[in-house]
Amino acid sequence: MNANAQEKQTAAVRIRAANHDDAAALARLCIQLGYDADADQLRRRLTQIDQDPNHAIFVAQQEGGEIVGFVDLDCRCLAIKDASVEVCGLVIDQSVRGRGYGQALMQKAEAWAQAIGASAISLRSNVIRKEAHAFYQRCGYEIYKQQLAFQKRLVCKSDID
Repeated sequence: MNANAQEKQTAAVRIRAANHDDAAALARLCIQLGYDADADQLRRRLTQIDQDPNHAIFVAQQEGGEIVGFVDLDCRCLAIKDASVEVCGLVIDQSVRGRGYGQALMQKAEAWAQAIGASAISLRSNVIRKEAHAFYQRCGYEIYKQQLAFQKRLVCKSDID
């Protein structure tokens, strides 16, 4: 292994729960993932998430404290299956991908899922994200289903008032 590859694999990383002070960094990362967001929206969302024990967001920080990634997790218990955790979002800043931050976040996600008693952890990934697919497979995830995703936009009460 060359020195550059070794350096990428050994980058120091700190994983911790997200907080309201992280809103601007999370918004910046959401944009890299393709979702428009601003710090105010993220602060509002974090307030809602803080009230839900079945939802967690963890951030990855570099040694200097800069947030370079996050994982967004949701645990669901459904009539059709036991409690399981879904990785609803994972993003690593494009400038530091390949340095172990994503793997560290996924390990934290799995540990959180086990700690809350989930029977499985899963995720969905856009068909165009081939590099992400390869990453998830390197982390031990297997494709178990292909499906279509449907959505209907709703008008929120706050939009009407």
